[in-house]
Amino acid sequence: MNAESPSTKEAVADFESYMAACTATIEGQRRSRGEDEYQRRAACVLAAAETAELHSCEPESDRPPTARRPARFPEGAFVRIASEVLDHAVYSPNPDQKRLQQTKAARFDKADGDSVVAFCVDTQGSTSDIHTVENFPGDPLVDQIMRDTIAGWRFKPFIVDGAVAKVCTERRFVLRFK
Repeated sequence: MNAESPSTKEAVADFESYMAACTATIEGQRRSRGEDEYQRRAACVLAAAETAELHSCEPESDRPPTARRPARFPEGAFVRIASEVLDHAVYSPNPDQKRLQQTKAARFDKADGDSVVAFCVDTQGSTSDIHTVENFPGDPLVDQIMRDTIAGWRFKPFIVDGAVAKVCTERRFVLRFK
């Protein structure tokens, strides 16, 4: 798929208009209809983001899509888009570059890919329920490094409907080893 092709431009435009419509009403829905409707919308935004990523694949990438497992979030946890969760971060360093450079993907394969990790922020601001939902192709050590990275992140606790709450999301790491 050419990055300048009309179908790509249409997919991006469709996604952008969908996101604009979704986010334009989300805060009003949250206030007027409550947290359940907000959760439904947040799940909608996560699905839209995944669709957009599929439509905006890099043209030079001939690798097949990696298997994706559904994120498992604990019952009663609130789902938020990654940007909203990361806005609450007080400590969220990037993955350790030295460790990444020692992986098979970096040293031998020079393989590019993505790793998607789901996680929750508990009521104390620590990360929990960390698991990979999309594996980095051909090197499970890369996925482990991404999970270890998130395990060290810290957040301001989330307040939902006036109470501290557990909040979950997923984070996509795009890795290029050239």
